[in-house]
Amino acid sequence: MRWRCPATALDKPLMLVAEEGGRYSLLDEDGDEILSGKAGERARGNKYEVFVAKLQANPGTRFVLVKQSQEMAIKKLREGFTVKERGKKSSILEASLTGPDIDKIVLVLDDIMNTYVRQNVDQRSAEAEKTLKFLETQLPALKKEMDTAEAAYNNYRQSRGSLDLNLETQSVLQSVVEVDNQIVALRQERDELRQSFTAEHPRVQAVDQRLQRLKERRAQFDADVNKLPDTQQKVLQLARDVEVSTTLYTNLVNTSQQLKVSKAGTVGDVRIVDSAAAASEPVGLKRPAILAIAALLGLIASMAIIWIRRSLRVVVEDPEVIESKLGLPVYATVPHSSDEVALFSRARKSKGPGELLAVTNPEDDAIESLRGLRTTIHFALMDATHNSLLITGSSPGLGKSFISKNLGAVLAQAGSRVVIIDADLRRGHINKEFGLRREVGVSEYVAGTVSLEDIVKPTAVPNLWVVTTGQIPPNPSELLMHLRFEQLLEQLGKQFDTLIVDAPPILAVSDAAIIGRQVGATLMVARAGHHPIQELEQAVKRLNHAGVQVKGFVFNDLNTDRQRYRYGYKGYVYRYSYKGNS
Repeated sequence: MRWRCPATALDKPLMLVAEEGGRYSLLDEDGDEILSGKAGERARGNKYEVFVAKLQANPGTRFVLVKQSQEMAIKKLREGFTVKERGKKSSILEASLTGPDIDKIVLVLDDIMNTYVRQNVDQRSAEAEKTLKFLETQLPALKKEMDTAEAAYNNYRQSRGSLDLNLETQSVLQSVVEVDNQIVALRQERDELRQSFTAEHPRVQAVDQRLQRLKERRAQFDADVNKLPDTQQKVLQLARDVEVSTTLYTNLVNTSQQLKVSKAGTVGDVRIVDSAAAASEPVGLKRPAILAIAALLGLIASMAIIWIRRSLRVVVEDPEVIESKLGLPVYATVPHSSDEVALFSRARKSKGPGELLAVTNPEDDAIESLRGLRTTIHFALMDATHNSLLITGSSPGLGKSFISKNLGAVLAQAGSRVVIIDADLRRGHINKEFGLRREVGVSEYVAGTVSLEDIVKPTAVPNLWVVTTGQIPPNPSELLMHLRFEQLLEQLGKQFDTLIVDAPPILAVSDAAIIGRQVGATLMVARAGHHPIQELEQAVKRLNHAGVQVKGFVFNDLNTDRQRYRYGYKGYVYRYSYKGNS
């Protein structure tokens, strides 16, 4: 099959559809017919020309035709074609070509190697070809000059009778002919050089200098000739013209024949050692290797993205930064606890009641730091009008519930009657850690459907009680602003030594600001490596604007092995939504 198409259709797929009786139709990308024809006949139309020699296919069979542009064909060839030297300074080149069609790539690679050999031979014979073309243009003119000189010499001798040159005149003639031949040869050499070099080239200038010296010698011979008799001068001039023309023409004919022989016998310095052969198995990386490399690159890319994100966001790694920037004390620094991580993972897998770190491992460093916080809280609440403590943070995921429940356990273990109130009416989950149900809690009490005794639930820890959130209400903020919530805090304050209120993060919702006006002291939880200092500053300002004075911070999850670093501030986003009943 041979076909031509306009430049706008190059690299675009066309559809040839077989029809009855060897006929066919050519369709464009949109399915519109371009032309129709019959096998064995040339079809033309719409700037297309198609010749299908033979068509053997069932009617309706479709063939996809794509005519590649020269640019695309070269691009695809270069993608699979490689050449490298086989061994250092071995002068042996190894060419390879990859592609889906084995037979095609073998033919293409063989053709590439044969073309390379042919071009090498052509390059070596190019200089001889160039000189031969120049000589072929000069030979006709020299032949004409030689014939003219011989005719003039013969005519003169016939008109004057037979004239012979004496010995002295023959000597001058030989010298003049030799000089003239050298001058003509140098002029031809100069013409050849001027085809490749300018007049200022050293080789061209050297030829010019030799020509000038020969011309000076020629002038001396002319002076000697002028001393001869007129008849001898004329015979000498005509004989010289014949000798010079004959010698020059003969030399050029010999040179031309030599160049033709040299061109015909030119052999390149490149030869094909082995013809192209297709590999028995596909070349390139195997699928497992590709998957392994892709996985490694994905891991490196993800680590790079994490590093860049952390680099662009300056986070607080040292509690001293809070004290210096915000002017608020850090009452406790709670180190990272691997035991707490294990407890959380075990509870999550079993979907059963959680365990308190203060009970399972009371000697953990995190619990020891909370015991130090217990003394600080005693003095913080000494002058307060209420014996309640609000625990909040700037954003979710800081571990404020961990601080609330374990601090309550530590206070209870010291003999104080403690109640933990889960005031996070959106996503509160303290009930899970104690194996309690969410229902019958703050929401029901504020709604007036249950009494105080119904919502205060004992735990496995002596002297520790919990008030759960109750059913998740549609209006948590309005519920916390109700008078019955304030009465709840007052009544519990009379029955217990310490109230710990676990509230939502202040930057997510306003619940903490509402509760903060009804408690004795407010503590904020900050987590190491999670906050820009601007986030904590904004959280403190929001509480202050609501009339809530923050007593200080609890710095949670400090990894003592983590290297501290600081980078530019990027920004942050808060998300806090309702969570379903459990």
